[in-house]
Amino acid sequence: GLENTRLFGKYLAKGGFAITSGLALGIDGAAHKAALEVGGKTVAVTATGIDQVYPKQHLKLADSIIDNDGLIVTEFMPGTEAHAARFPQRNRIISGLSLGVLVIEAAAKSGSLITARYALEQNREVFAVPSSIHNPQAKGCHSLIKQGAHLIETGEDIIKHLAGIICLLAEQQARSESSPAEQQALSEINASPNTTNGATKLSAHKKLSNKEQKMVNEIGYDRVHIEQLIDRTGLASAEVAAILLNLEIKGIVKHSDWGYEAIQSLTDSPGL
Repeated sequence: GLENTRLFGKYLAKGGFAITSGLALGIDGAAHKAALEVGGKTVAVTATGIDQVYPKQHLKLADSIIDNDGLIVTEFMPGTEAHAARFPQRNRIISGLSLGVLVIEAAAKSGSLITARYALEQNREVFAVPSSIHNPQAKGCHSLIKQGAHLIETGEDIIKHLAGIICLLAEQQARSESSPAEQQALSEINASPNTTNGATKLSAHKKLSNKEQKMVNEIGYDRVHIEQLIDRTGLASAEVAAILLNLEIKGIVKHSDWGYEAIQSLTDSPGL
């Protein structure tokens, strides 16, 4: 469970997602540390006052989160100490801050299932990692999957399920950052029938890095597997995965079971 947390946490944090968890021992701590290891952002939601780090073993971790532009979030007054009833209460904030909740491990009765329930009530996505049917720490995950949670095996699975939400957020961000003239141009682009596979040309003015431009050129409009892109670009697999994730967030490419493909024309985007 800890190893899976590190893998998912690093992949998503390196791609630009903020990793939100509860600063507890085990999975929570591993999630925060994974984000920090790759220079990513992480948010710790605590069940204590802002001046009462719990558990004490994570005092240095809490300091590292703050030192690396992360956040410590709590709804409790300073001086509030840890109490069992407050931990499930804070879980609704963890899910509320997130696009989705990933349950790595959970017994049949687990606080993680409370977070998943809050996520459903808040219309967030719920993801669960399967394991052996003999593993008692997998019973909760398997129960969630039976109830409709997305079965997750890789970080790419999460991106696939969040693709629509990510594109919407990218469009909203583009509008909030653009001038009135640029907003009008975006509206005209999005209203245009000239789309690829039903996808509108989003964030046309958003600039790409040299590596992102190179990646889009290598993808073209034919579906390609990530292994092909690693061979074509000569970049490390982790770097290729991070670039692809950024491009998905920007609405430039999309991922399917068949690989990656471009969904936005760079030649028609004068700002790129």
